[in-house]
Amino acid sequence: MRAGALENSLTKTLQLMEKLHGDYRSSRQMMWTLRTEILRYCDQVLEGVPTQDMLVMMEMEPTDIMELDLAHPNQHEVTLQQLANLKLAAKLLHDENEADLDLVIKQVITGGQLVVESPDRVLAKQLILALSNLLPIGCLKVLIYSEAYETKYNLLGGPLDMDIPLDANVLVLRIQTDDIEQAAKGSLESCRIQVRRRPLPNPRNPRLLDRYRQLLLDSEVHHTVLDATIRSTREHWVSKAKLVYQMSRQKEIIPSMHVSNVFNVVRGCSEQDRDVLTFWQEGLSKVYKESVIATIHQLPH
Repeated sequence: MRAGALENSLTKTLQLMEKLHGDYRSSRQMMWTLRTEILRYCDQVLEGVPTQDMLVMMEMEPTDIMELDLAHPNQHEVTLQQLANLKLAAKLLHDENEADLDLVIKQVITGGQLVVESPDRVLAKQLILALSNLLPIGCLKVLIYSEAYETKYNLLGGPLDMDIPLDANVLVLRIQTDDIEQAAKGSLESCRIQVRRRPLPNPRNPRLLDRYRQLLLDSEVHHTVLDATIRSTREHWVSKAKLVYQMSRQKEIIPSMHVSNVFNVVRGCSEQDRDVLTFWQEGLSKVYKESVIATIHQLPH
């Protein structure tokens, strides 16, 4: 009796397993279809608190996202190509004149205007998007290519004969190539980059300039390593900008706060970093700034 009961039980169990397996296979595709959309949102949540770049992108207009090429289906590969171009551009500038690379980095990270002149819109776009990786997304005011000069963009592309006012404090780069096919593939290899006009001298030398120069000229730092180090460097300085923003607003709202210079209070910062941190505060998300102000108003004065 026991053997018969056991056999009967096993038969029913196998039948049940076959049914469940069949149901599983038939519903598997639907499960993954539904799960894919959920994962798009869950993956970011599982990584932790949203970064400033994530918050800023939520506040951006779709046209601005497209201009910065931030909505590509394979965004990681796009970023790696941009960073490869950034290293190429850095080497070209450094080989031409060591001071030119420092000049370009400083102009970008302190919010100065940089104009890229080129007979080819694609070349201008590739150089501008490469340089954009030096900044948080919120600091980017970009127009890839315009026939007319405009002051409101910190990264602007245009033709060789763009009419730029003589009193504009702008850095002008010119990029050209004889290998159009290479450029069409997205690479700045075989390009020529020259500084055509320099801005007024800026005596401050921010520490971020040294860090970026080191990463861009190090032949062993490339691809995913460069991506990780550039991103972590940006986030590190965004954190400093957030702290300076908090202290500056607190100083304005609470008169009893006695701090003469917030730049000297933040660890790892000095007066040399003022231009970077002042500019990077502008790129913080609106929701973050509103949250800081609301929190300060709740503090006892």
